[in-house]
Amino acid sequence: MRLMRGFTLIELMVTIAVLAIIVTIGIPGFSNLIRNTTASGLSNDMVGAFQFARSEAVNRNELVGVCSGQTVAACGAGWTNGWIVFVVSDGAILRRWEAPDSDAIINQDAGANSTIIFGGDGRAVSATNINMNIDGCTDNEERVLSINTLGRVSIRRVACATSSSS
Repeated sequence: MRLMRGFTLIELMVTIAVLAIIVTIGIPGFSNLIRNTTASGLSNDMVGAFQFARSEAVNRNELVGVCSGQTVAACGAGWTNGWIVFVVSDGAILRRWEAPDSDAIINQDAGANSTIIFGGDGRAVSATNINMNIDGCTDNEERVLSINTLGRVSIRRVACATSSSS
């Protein structure tokens, strides 16, 4: 007698149905994971920029700033356009970060100067908060980057708030 190899039509249909159920359940969770990872990467890039600026200010013993935009002349163009670290005295750009993904939402405290300046002692000229999230933010995926007048940069996760990019 000959042995038959392979799957029956019923086995194949059951396998496809189980796979469809698993994919339907898994995709929303995977989307949240991607959004959360993207928000984490964005906040880490910004923290790195501020820590770099503070370090350069101390090393150079002069004012070093971080501002939104791609040139010193365009400072204040909005954090979603990228940001730069520059020497205040001569405008020399020390490092540039390209614009984040188009679904990034970044807002600085209302009324705050968009340029954050660190002095030669490592202190920030003024304190500020910058909120970051990714469009479609859920749960505690929003990050708040805080810079105090001592120059300390910290980040914390908060519940998402509906906001527009700036």
